[in-house]
Amino acid sequence: STKLTLEKVFSQLVLTPGEDTWFIASDSENLTGDPAACRDRFGTIEGAGDIFAPQALLSVYLPDRAAFALENYSTADLPEKFLINRDSRPLTHLYSLLLAAKQSGAPVARFVKHLALAGPSALLIPLLV
Repeated sequence: STKLTLEKVFSQLVLTPGEDTWFIASDSENLTGDPAACRDRFGTIEGAGDIFAPQALLSVYLPDRAAFALENYSTADLPEKFLINRDSRPLTHLYSLLLAAKQSGAPVARFVKHLALAGPSALLIPLLV
């Protein structure tokens, strides 16, 4: 949901996988996930080396891991309309609750997914029976 939402809003997207995954999005053509370019750019900032070694960025931006992670984010088994988070249709809190339910083993997560896919007709069927 996060990846698809950011791709709908911004033209550029970089992912840094790891213990904490970061999505960095922008409309600037200057955004890059290229490790060497990030190292070189960061190295030009005065005092940057006192905070973080520019060479260490080569271990943060790993193109193969980022591509693998982006591929995994693209394999959602829901239609696109259920994955784009907007102010007019916020989904983040719902998916956070469903993820917590899924991780706890609660069967409600699968039920809610099927209910969402079925649409309003799923609510009408019990009324007709």
